[in-house]
Amino acid sequence: MPPPPRFAELFDTAMAARAEGRRAAAARLLGLCRALDGVDASWRAVTALQLGFLAERLPGGDAEAIRWFEEAVALAPTTEVSSRALCAARLRAGQVSAALTEAERFFAVRPGASADYARVLAGFIPVANPAEAARLAGVRARAADGG
Repeated sequence: MPPPPRFAELFDTAMAARAEGRRAAAARLLGLCRALDGVDASWRAVTALQLGFLAERLPGGDAEAIRWFEEAVALAPTTEVSSRALCAARLRAGQVSAALTEAERFFAVRPGASADYARVLAGFIPVANPAEAARLAGVRARAADGG
């Protein structure tokens, strides 16, 4: 379903502001997108995802980015880019178990992940915890097999 026209206009303006480095303006416009009536869950997920991308670029923005990515995943649980972003943000924040949990959840609901997801999983630092290391090996194998 296409977004409402006002949503599309605000969203496009927000993305232009982001591209110009005007993050505060982009976040404000994305907030306006979220407040519009008639915006379905898939478009609210896209907005949450973009707010997460803005947050992760801020110093110390990982926690806020994770919150936005969690919302995007909750609204659109089979969307790979949201899952991948959440997994990567949790990894950057040192939340290895939570990152693995998200990857496992995604592969359970949507087998056939992309090479991009495999690259996120390849970015995991060596895992000292033997149980997490085994989980990581399993998730990486699923990603390499396409889910």
